[in-house]
Amino acid sequence: MRIDPRSDRPDYQRQMQFALYGDVSDAEIEVALSHLHCDEPLDVILNPTLVTPARFGRVPRHFIRCLHDKAIPIAAQDLMIRAIDERAYGPTHTHTLATSHSPFYAQPSALAETLSRIAANANSIVDVREHAHSQYVRRTGLDPSTAAWPSYNSLAFNAKIVGPSCGSTS
Repeated sequence: MRIDPRSDRPDYQRQMQFALYGDVSDAEIEVALSHLHCDEPLDVILNPTLVTPARFGRVPRHFIRCLHDKAIPIAAQDLMIRAIDERAYGPTHTHTLATSHSPFYAQPSALAETLSRIAANANSIVDVREHAHSQYVRRTGLDPSTAAWPSYNSLAFNAKIVGPSCGSTS
């Protein structure tokens, strides 16, 4: 994909504003465009990603839907959410902002609040896992972080013990 954020063509600038920054001030658009570059890697689009329930499926997913996004319309966003939910366990947690494709410019406070809520929830999940880990160690005297313990791993308390091989604990 190729864009030209520094184009001086007024029609092209209007199209970029419409697609990416529909609810952003002209001054903020200038700042945004100064941070863009024309070349985006096509590998992201052309190379499929292997998604497995054992890896990606166990990680809570969040998607911030942008209602007024013209680059990726809401129907396309919902299609992406449904597609991943069909391939991985558990639903994607959705959050919705009445903004364009660029909520970080259009509604930075609302976006920050949404991200803070997501992070707070993630922290509570980590706290639960750490508590379960400490209870397991206290009850059994065994630390599953130091060896592969299938019974422990089957409880999905492996957020802290996943090794460098992306899922292996050995």
